[in-house]
Amino acid sequence: MNPVRALAIGLAASLALAAAPSAWAHRIHSALTEVRPNENTGELEVAHRVFFHDLEVALIESGMDDDTAPLGEDWLNAAGSYAQDRFDIDVAGASLQLDYVGAEIDGQFAWIYFVAPMPDEYDTVSIDNRLLIDAFPDQANMTNVIRGSVVRTVLQIPGRRGTGTIDFPDR
Repeated sequence: MNPVRALAIGLAASLALAAAPSAWAHRIHSALTEVRPNENTGELEVAHRVFFHDLEVALIESGMDDDTAPLGEDWLNAAGSYAQDRFDIDVAGASLQLDYVGAEIDGQFAWIYFVAPMPDEYDTVSIDNRLLIDAFPDQANMTNVIRGSVVRTVLQIPGRRGTGTIDFPDR
């Protein structure tokens, strides 16, 4: 190929990418939550994985000082409070009180951890996952609830918000 032509094609492609805002924008606002029993501790564990940058925006919009240092104790506690206020879980019709364990940053993700005593029944689980929807109306939250080798998913997306309920089959 002619070097001038190759340069022109490369330049045109670069300009097309630069002109397309979606090429540089955060493509999707999404979070993944996992709920699983820990047989060793007798607790139900909840782990939220969100994009760090999205969580930072949501924390500032919810009132956290934008000078708060990420990874500092205040920031991590704010992340825990934020998540605790926006995630509800009911098991067999009873609301579970989640206890904040901690949070950490892992690359582009923030992880936020909670536990609750393992309920006697774990057949019907209702989830209301409102993480980040106040900051990002297009936020998609997927919550995987695990029982043994069975995984059930509650997907909360624009137009389909509110509590989702799943049932596990009899053992």
